[in-house]
Amino acid sequence: MRQAIAAKYIIFKILTKLKFFFNRLPPQVVISIDTPLTQPAHLSLAQAYTAISQHFPALERPPNVLIRGRKTTLTFHLQHNDHLFIIAYLAALPFQDCPAVKKNVSSPHSSS
Repeated sequence: MRQAIAAKYIIFKILTKLKFFFNRLPPQVVISIDTPLTQPAHLSLAQAYTAISQHFPALERPPNVLIRGRKTTLTFHLQHNDHLFIIAYLAALPFQDCPAVKKNVSSPHSSS
């Protein structure tokens, strides 16, 4: 009987730690671009996101931009999971892959 109580306590303690661990980071949308961002491209992207945010307040915060060697990463930090799909869609609007993203975001369970 004592072992069962101890096992339940250990499981509860592990679950509590896992919940703390997994809920630690806010949700985010990450876009990886396989090329470094040039100055004109950076300006165009900033202007596009500014225009989008004027119509869709969910995209109010600009992304963090990390440029390393041959890769650029845009990271959008969100406050709530509720905005995850809309931000993924809005973040892809300035790119040529937007139609594919729109298809996958709007119907993720459909088969191609």
